[in-house]
Amino acid sequence: MQNMRDSQDITTGATGATRRNFLRRAVGKPVHHTASVLVQAWPERIAEIAAAVTSQAGIESHGDEVGTKAGKLILTIEAASDMALMQAMDRIQATPGVINTALVYHHMDEDLGDE
Repeated sequence: MQNMRDSQDITTGATGATRRNFLRRAVGKPVHHTASVLVQAWPERIAEIAAAVTSQAGIESHGDEVGTKAGKLILTIEAASDMALMQAMDRIQATPGVINTALVYHHMDEDLGDE
């Protein structure tokens, strides 16, 4: 018997025709996720943390000198699925020197392709 949980492909964002996806109006429509995340870290490790997290695909830093001296980074994460977004946040949180990550903004949009 097929698992009735969400059948979204983590890597591509493609969705299957499950009841959950139908109710979420996600059947057949790839969804693009954009999120802003505030990262609090030990100030003396902020440069290495910024380098480590921004080396990952889909993650950019938008911090300034004042924020980095205070141990804070503002990141933008772009992902093909909600699961990929959460996995990116988990990887950031697991980075040595990171104290906390907080989701500040999240936007979902249908993938419009090359339009």
